[in-house]
Amino acid sequence: MNRPFWFDLVYLFWKPCLAMAVVEIAALMIRLPGFVFGASAVTFATVFFASVYVRPGEKK
Repeated sequence: MNRPFWFDLVYLFWKPCLAMAVVEIAALMIRLPGFVFGASAVTFATVFFASVYVRPGEKK
């Protein structure tokens, strides 16, 4: 099946985005310091790029 690239991105991202939203809302509710936002953003960006990245010669 020939799916568009954006469909794969949405499929990969919805869970990390949901988890990030939960972390951000929890951090706001319990008034955690700003570095928590940065740490969660870096963590989820790392997870995202690791899930998308494919090494040359490797099949996805």
